[in-house]
Amino acid sequence: MSGKDLKGDYARGVLKRLYGANPYIIDCETVSNKGIMVVVEPPEHSSSEGADISRQAHMVKLFKTKKPVMSGSFRSVEGPDAAVIHHPVFSPDRRFKGSVSALFAPEYLLGSIIGPVASNLPVDIFLMQTDGLMIYDVDPKQIGLNVFQDPLYQPFPELLALARKVASANEGTGVYRFYRKDMETPVTKVAYWRTAALHGAMWRLVITCAEDSIKE
Repeated sequence: MSGKDLKGDYARGVLKRLYGANPYIIDCETVSNKGIMVVVEPPEHSSSEGADISRQAHMVKLFKTKKPVMSGSFRSVEGPDAAVIHHPVFSPDRRFKGSVSALFAPEYLLGSIIGPVASNLPVDIFLMQTDGLMIYDVDPKQIGLNVFQDPLYQPFPELLALARKVASANEGTGVYRFYRKDMETPVTKVAYWRTAALHGAMWRLVITCAEDSIKE
């Protein structure tokens, strides 16, 4: 896109190819250097064209660093909770012109990868933002909940303590009590976590299993 018009047919063709190449993308857009969504593909999301997203945290970071950014999960202009990756666009003389971005729902992307793995194992797998938001869980009812705020988690102080550790450390292990996959009687679980990071965004990947399944 360097040296190309962010509003033109060339830009729209780039976005169409990007959208068509990845089934997890909700839409793609070019964004001006003022944070205005210029061109959006596919056509059913064209009503977002002209929206001002300049105050979104990831856009503020993009304007400051002029480097690729990935957002945390947020309520998008298009409606669903989503994450977005923005790559800056420069003119041939290296002036910042705006960005090209892809909006995607982490739930669907991660579900296609993690779901088949977890379905045949006695484990729970979830991804959590450092603010406690559950980006993905093998239990779909927990996706979008915040561990630190939602009533589901409040009766389990050990879980809340572990979540604080997960939020503050890139990797580690811990023990807590919570329901099994089927929300039956609470059991003691062991958790192992690592960090998946891209363009400054950090997701904690946590694998847990009941202690009794380990002993078996």
